[in-house]
Amino acid sequence: MTPPLPRRRPTGLSTRALRTDFFTPRPAVQWLSPGELARTGLQVALAEGIGAYLDKREQQILFSDEAFREDEGRDELWLDYVADTGDGFHATYAVAYSLGRESLTVAGADRPLPRAQVLVLGGDQVYPTPSPGNYDDRFRGPFTAALPEVPPGQSAPTIYALPGNHDWYDGLTAFLRVFATGRESIGAWRTRQRRSYFAVKLPHGWWLFGIDAQENAYIDEPQLEYFHRIINESLRDGDRIILCTPEPAWVQGRYDPDVYRVTDSFLRTVIDPAGQEAWLQHAYRGRFVPAPKRITVPLMISGDWHHYARYERIDAGASGERDDDRRHLVTCGGGGAYLLGTQYLPRTITTPPPDTRPPKSETVRQYTRKVRYPSLARSFWLGLGAPIRLPWRNPGFIAMLGVVQALLWHAWSRAGGSPNVAVVTLLALVLAGTTFLAAGLGAPHRERLWVTLFGLLHAAAQVLGVRAIMVPLVERAWQPTLPRPTAALTYDLERIWEYGRYYLEWLGWYVAYGLVAGLVSAVVVGLYLVVASLFRRNINELFSAQRIEGYKSFVRLHIGPTGELTAYVIGIPRVRRPLPGWRFLHWKANPSGQPWEPWFTPRARLRYRLIDTFTIR
Repeated sequence: MTPPLPRRRPTGLSTRALRTDFFTPRPAVQWLSPGELARTGLQVALAEGIGAYLDKREQQILFSDEAFREDEGRDELWLDYVADTGDGFHATYAVAYSLGRESLTVAGADRPLPRAQVLVLGGDQVYPTPSPGNYDDRFRGPFTAALPEVPPGQSAPTIYALPGNHDWYDGLTAFLRVFATGRESIGAWRTRQRRSYFAVKLPHGWWLFGIDAQENAYIDEPQLEYFHRIINESLRDGDRIILCTPEPAWVQGRYDPDVYRVTDSFLRTVIDPAGQEAWLQHAYRGRFVPAPKRITVPLMISGDWHHYARYERIDAGASGERDDDRRHLVTCGGGGAYLLGTQYLPRTITTPPPDTRPPKSETVRQYTRKVRYPSLARSFWLGLGAPIRLPWRNPGFIAMLGVVQALLWHAWSRAGGSPNVAVVTLLALVLAGTTFLAAGLGAPHRERLWVTLFGLLHAAAQVLGVRAIMVPLVERAWQPTLPRPTAALTYDLERIWEYGRYYLEWLGWYVAYGLVAGLVSAVVVGLYLVVASLFRRNINELFSAQRIEGYKSFVRLHIGPTGELTAYVIGIPRVRRPLPGWRFLHWKANPSGQPWEPWFTPRARLRYRLIDTFTIR
């Protein structure tokens, strides 16, 4: 087993106290910084262009294909599900700290909720890229600090993980090293899986299946064979499956019907009796063929969208189906990444979506939204804060926009009001940037007409709107007054100083102009995102630009002695105090604590609320 991080406990939260022997706490990702924008566009292009060449799933056929047992000696089980961890330290550590507590007192729950024996990570364990350093600093370090060990006499909890799209950016290389060696430890949590997908036996006929859909591309044959064999050899009639998927395709399919094809294919070819029978006929090659198993999937759960939402089937029992076919579709991506609002979640969804291309399931199921967190009003209110939060939390973005605006002012001034090559080039650059944003920062977008229209309107606001605000400010503010030197530049110190003062004054003016114009331009971007969201566009960019850390959530599942499954959805409205983000203002080191106690404790008690609960019997 890989040795854990050093047992010596940190004495403080400063980077110097943590960096060498432990990990480096990272701030939340600035998704609109120039470097991150370029990296995001490149990653999306690579994922679309050569993602298939980086696929390591078929090589995993050489790894262990066992199903894991978490039911031995247990009459009941507690299981935590959390997704989209590994962003900024405050949010990630607050969630990890909550997962590691021996029990949680949750407002609205009828009893304290004990720590889970099994932790499931639903994808996107680190942001923005899955490098070894990011896994150490953004995931392993905070989780180790939250639960370094377990008290004597207690068994260590286990951890299973699914890869999300951010885990796939290097073709799963770092993910497999962290989670799929079968001998790693992440604090007190122990890994067991050997592949990027897994099947886990839980008490009382419950199973946990986690599938790796590689950004909704397809499910590889070794993975399908793995689940077919597990069902054939280990499941019994009446067993129930909790199905974990990397993305909430049931909601995403509302906007892109083909997104649901991978999930539908798995349910149709692996879970449904007809799909099992087809595999059995092929596997047994006409010899004695066992009957397919009657199994159900009462709960499907995913992350990727950074909020909580639950849909419940409203037509269960129809067409001769049993009442236990009622299914819950849960999205819970509140593990640490920026909040994504819920104001535009559809009230009802249908699976498979009507426009999905065949082959697809012939059984159509309808679902209605039961719960969402944060609420409609809160999500809308938070979205309106983009013109303020975007400039405040993305200083690099202001600098980039300021450079463009300063160059545009300079080119326009030198052109004397008539367009020239420099002006046209800069206008084309602005239009390309606004169109790139309107298209979702490079994500595939089918509605090109709308993308072009929103890009043109935003470009006009950036050029004409910002200039309309800056011209009066320039006329009333400081203007360079030194005359341009006319004498030739010589090595005379007086002449050098004359030229130096002139150019330094103009340089200072352009820097000041760029800072103000960049701020105005960033506010315009925030206003654009608010307006675009009203047309249900750029919703992800509206919230990623704001980097809202609060409103985290995770699901604590309990399988009781009689086999019923109860889900407690725990919300953390605030992960730190409303103060500047310096770590020492929000957390305090615990250097003299017991080995199993967290390295850091919150200065203000974290408050938990029960945002949803439901039971499957």
